Amino acid sequence: MKEQQLQSECETPLLAHLQALPGLVKRQLSGRSRSPLRRWQRDLPLRLDVGTAWHQGEGRSLGPNGDRLIALQGSCICSERLLPFGLFGVADGLGLGDRAFDLEASSLAIQALLHFVLLGLAGSRQLSEELLPKLLVEGVRRANQAVYLRSIETCAYMVTALTAALVVELTAYIVNVGNSRAYRYREREGLVQITRDHSLAARMVETGVLTSEEAQHHPERRQLYRGLGSKATVDVDCFKLGLQVDDRLLLCSDGLWEVVQDAQLLEILCRPSLSSAEVCNLLVTTALDNGGLDNISAIVVHVAPITA
Repeated sequence: MKEQQLQSECETPLLAHLQALPGLVKRQLSGRSRSPLRRWQRDLPLRLDVGTAWHQGEGRSLGPNGDRLIALQGSCICSERLLPFGLFGVADGLGLGDRAFDLEASSLAIQALLHFVLLGLAGSRQLSEELLPKLLVEGVRRANQAVYLRSIETCAYMVTALTAALVVELTAYIVNVGNSRAYRYREREGLVQITRDHSLAARMVETGVLTSEEAQHHPERRQLYRGLGSKATVDVDCFKLGLQVDDRLLLCSDGLWEVVQDAQLLEILCRPSLSSAEVCNLLVTTALDNGGLDNISAIVVHVAPITA
């Protein structure tokens, strides 16, 4: 059964239509296993091993870091069952010259998302698996409203990218606006980019005007045609995907993926001996070694079995 995108909330193609990263993945991103493996894994005691890492970047040492992160785990009652969940997000403020506004935009976005989603998880009497993606999407819209209203109030340009994931059992709901990214690593399938960048350069790649290699150095690679706070309303891309034991999710800002090539991401994420914290630290170190000038943020979520 193929991965399904949530049609009622999103406008991008089905997740099954996403292309795997060139040269790294030959198989199409698949959904639920045809074998009993997925049912068996649901009965396993699992945990989410989570790591985070964050750095100003070599070119931002004199100003505040405009990235903000959230990585939170807990339990909620969903469909009359007590289920573990994880809420993760990366926001990358994109002000025009004033880094204080970068920081305020990303902070407002994370705060609004966290406030709305946690209230929904804790306070809804009829929370179901069908409502989870809607809750996450609405949280992003509330974040957009918070940044937009603050921008009007201060007469300042405030925009932020935001990518977030809500993981409940073996299902991940992922949303994004802007050019922060989410990836999934799976041993047999390799590394797959889940989200789509909302930058002018990425759109030119999609329409055939630029190649992927040309887009990496294009002057408009960081200019967004869709970001949180630029308008009163925002379209939110939302994806639903199944997870398996030993899958790894990576959420990151463009300060990481712009300077760490796909092959390097794969080589680091595929190391089973490393904890999520160690993977994150290595990703950020690699970005700095590669000359990373922008703010760098990473969250890694590993679906790990609980061993005695």
